[in-house]
Amino acid sequence: MNGYDRTYVKIDLKAIRANLLQAKAQANRSGNAQDRKLLAVVKADGYGHGACEIADYVKDIVSFFGVATIEEAMALYDVGIRVPILILGYISPKEYQIAIAHDIRLCISTYEEGVMLSQVAKDMGKQAYLHIKCDTGMTRLGFDATLESVQQIASLSHCEGLVIEGLFTHLSCADSSDPTYTYEQLNKYRWFKEQLNKQGVFIPICHTCNSAGIMHYVTDEDMVRSGIITYGMYPSDEVDHSVISLQPALSWYAHVTHIRNIAAGVPISYGATYISQKPMKLATVSVGYADGYPRALSNRGYVFIHGKRANIVGRVCMDQMLVDITDFEEEVCLEDLVTLIGKDPQANTQACISVEEIAALANTFHYEFVCNISVRVPRRYIR
Repeated sequence: MNGYDRTYVKIDLKAIRANLLQAKAQANRSGNAQDRKLLAVVKADGYGHGACEIADYVKDIVSFFGVATIEEAMALYDVGIRVPILILGYISPKEYQIAIAHDIRLCISTYEEGVMLSQVAKDMGKQAYLHIKCDTGMTRLGFDATLESVQQIASLSHCEGLVIEGLFTHLSCADSSDPTYTYEQLNKYRWFKEQLNKQGVFIPICHTCNSAGIMHYVTDEDMVRSGIITYGMYPSDEVDHSVISLQPALSWYAHVTHIRNIAAGVPISYGATYISQKPMKLATVSVGYADGYPRALSNRGYVFIHGKRANIVGRVCMDQMLVDITDFEEEVCLEDLVTLIGKDPQANTQACISVEEIAALANTFHYEFVCNISVRVPRRYIR
């Protein structure tokens, strides 16, 4: 509104596009002439990066977008996204009508869901597009990989109003260095798919690989789902980072809002969890846990100012926190830029804080960290 954001996130859309193109190339590395479809997972507002802006920027290179809820699906639809949108989680029958009316793809996990969906579609005089979820070991949602489930899906394939567009499973341990469990899941899935084929059920879009699956497993499926790697972060420390060169898309900044000198023995912030042992110079920074900056980083996190590390002292507050600038040679001034995540643009050196590093300091992990950045933190997009 006035040219000043006390804290803000910068999202590099070019990096996201480059990561998706790399994911697609990695998925097609088997030498199969088939060009596998790419689903970009943009649930949780694009893992905190901004689903609508991302979807609009990459809609020409993906075949599907994946979301978790009907609200997330409609947010994309309402800004003009017409690439097919798949809801990967449970959807209530109360929401079937709105999904069918807008050709939103649904995931079903039980025969009963399929029957209810068929009835709603028939009553509307429309078709409901659905993807069958097969549970091969995540134990969360999905049909069990049994002959009974095969018979149920075969029955659903004849139901009026239903179009079974996809069949998928979720690999729960693909980001582990031990591939044993993942191969067990893939074998269950392949068996399930073969049994459906024997029943005359041939599903056009089959997909198993999530981000870690794209990196480490070669399958003959029709589509892959790019999740965390879309945003330039690796699924875990156990995957081989050399397989694909990702570009982190998110940087997070705040400002210095106050500077003061204190004597030794001064309590700092709530609870007096830090007491100065010597004279110190402190900077107040315009970010706090209401912005999604973890309170767990109290007395253990750090930021960059002018390319130099400044440690957090005292508890992170709701809207502010304090950092130690005692040993800074360069003068720190009011409203100077503070780098919370990413490269410090004011540094002559490669001063950088990765999401993975700061999330580990907060005893959380990078998925959760970026998803928790508050909606009150403005997003600025680099196109």
